[in-house]
Amino acid sequence: MLGYVSTLSAVRSVREAGYEGILHDFAADMAALWGDAAQRREVRWPINMRLGTL
Repeated sequence: MLGYVSTLSAVRSVREAGYEGILHDFAADMAALWGDAAQRREVRWPINMRLGTL
């Protein structure tokens, strides 16, 4: 998940602006909210796409 989030343009922009720790801070926040790392949880991330051909 962190790999995906790190590709977002907003994250890249903030890192380029000099705040390198943004992804580390996000990971720490997620770990605190997640709790026990051994606990398996379902994560849903709905994505809507418009696909077609030209």
